[in-house]
Amino acid sequence: MNIVSPHTLRHLHAVAALDSGVPLNDLQQQLGHTNLKTTSIYLKADINHRRKRYEGFNI
Repeated sequence: MNIVSPHTLRHLHAVAALDSGVPLNDLQQQLGHTNLKTTSIYLKADINHRRKRYEGFNI
């Protein structure tokens, strides 16, 4: 059984928001980050998330 932490939910929200087209500065405000560089970490996570989705897609 996997336990989902509040941090995991926060991370999933950030990645899903970016994947849905939410602007980075809007996500920064939602997450309460004072520095945009902190929020930009989720851009890399978003790329990895998309890569995994594409790798699972069979043509």
